[in-house]
Amino acid sequence: MQLPDRPNLRHLRDQAKELVRAGTAPNRGVAHDPDTTALDYVLRTYPRDPTRHTACIEALLAAGARSRYDLPGVFAILRGRNQELSGLLDADPSLVDRRYPELDCGASGGRLMELRGGTLLHVAAEYGFIDACRVLLDHGADVNARAEVDASGVGGQTPIFHALTHFGGVTPEVGQLLIARGADVTIRARVAGHYEHPGEILDVSGAEYAKLSPLK
Repeated sequence: MQLPDRPNLRHLRDQAKELVRAGTAPNRGVAHDPDTTALDYVLRTYPRDPTRHTACIEALLAAGARSRYDLPGVFAILRGRNQELSGLLDADPSLVDRRYPELDCGASGGRLMELRGGTLLHVAAEYGFIDACRVLLDHGADVNARAEVDASGVGGQTPIFHALTHFGGVTPEVGQLLIARGADVTIRARVAGHYEHPGEILDVSGAEYAKLSPLK
């Protein structure tokens, strides 16, 4: 079964369930990217809806799916498993400050900024998991933590960049929570620009970036 190129999450969730029922191998990759599994593909699509993301993930995991993004703490967030996340942070407090250069996902229909080099709070903010944001902040996550800057000088964004710039409906409460907990929307970073302008790099604050790629 061929997954659609740019599905919405409801359609992708239903496709995932059909894959499970049909017994299709979930780790065979997609036609244009054979190294990307169906589960990787879910996390690289541009829609944002925590409930449906979790439903897609669970359906594919039930079929034996694997993902390159199954990293410490990341899937606990994306599966909505906040007690598990809390337990991981209790067992390894350094996890709250860990950077994840492996996360070459997070681009959306509005902008091409990824999660590469971000923290778990960046992940929770990107995908709209507000309860996970609370767990992370309560465990000492730096609300103004900067993502790593790559060799070309791109990066350095804080979680608020992810919370305020989305296409497709992440709850605005995530951005409100981060701001209430001290997020500084004036911090600047060099980040990838609009989806329709490949190669564009912007030097912007979180507030300025939000105006260019507003939450819808």
